[in-house]
Amino acid sequence: MPEKYKNASDGMKARVVKGYVNDKHSYLEEYIKIFTQGMKYKWDGNLIYIDLFASCGKAIITESNTEIDGSPLIALRYPFRAYFFNEIDPEKIEVLKERIRHLFPDKYENCCFYCMDANQAVVDIFNEDRIFQTRLQPLTLIFSDPNNLNPYFSTMQFIADNYRADILFHFSTGMDLGRNISNAVKIENSKIDRFIGDKEWRNMGQKDGIIKYYFSKLSRLGYRLGNDGYPFNRPVLNSKKRLLYHLFLLSKNVIGEKFSKISLNYSTQQGDLFNG
Repeated sequence: MPEKYKNASDGMKARVVKGYVNDKHSYLEEYIKIFTQGMKYKWDGNLIYIDLFASCGKAIITESNTEIDGSPLIALRYPFRAYFFNEIDPEKIEVLKERIRHLFPDKYENCCFYCMDANQAVVDIFNEDRIFQTRLQPLTLIFSDPNNLNPYFSTMQFIADNYRADILFHFSTGMDLGRNISNAVKIENSKIDRFIGDKEWRNMGQKDGIIKYYFSKLSRLGYRLGNDGYPFNRPVLNSKKRLLYHLFLLSKNVIGEKFSKISLNYSTQQGDLFNG
């Protein structure tokens, strides 16, 4: 379904979204708040924020016509050393630049903007010599909020093998994966193959088996899983209480799990992994 847009109060475009986006943004903000407060002394302020699907920075909730900040503007309220924003749509990234220049002029010089596929953006961002190719590597928080199955597993492996990063990512457990499993088994090099990183998922049966297989692969990269075989997560449901997707927190450190649990206490938990 194509995205819809309206003009926001600043005269620039804003994405039209459903009310459940508020829940996602609330969890994101609480996690960023705890992450920046909890790690600023341990890392001497050397904290980096990366947004792989940044959009244009503002959204309008369709049910109430309320204007809300998108993930880039939420992150800019908190003290990261640098901010990296990627958006594949050139018009949206230009709108985002203009918004940040107007709303956060003192932080604009600390922002870097990319307009490309998210998987390539990860490589380009981490090749920034002045930030990542230094003796004192920073601690990075990556927010990945696609509307499809992204990033590829090869991208997740690249991050895990080379950098210190927690990843808060949108995994379409309810929509994109369930809708595409039956079609993907007929396609060579399908997007599920690229997302999971192999074709073995085709032998895992139904959706729950495929998802568990995916996270078992991530655990072999060093990311922590709970006793149920999943990372700490937050389900996001629509107004009919149907599962849309999950926000998963990938971290190699128990502190990341602790931060995620604290963040969840500030909002209402919506359901279990496969309800909906």
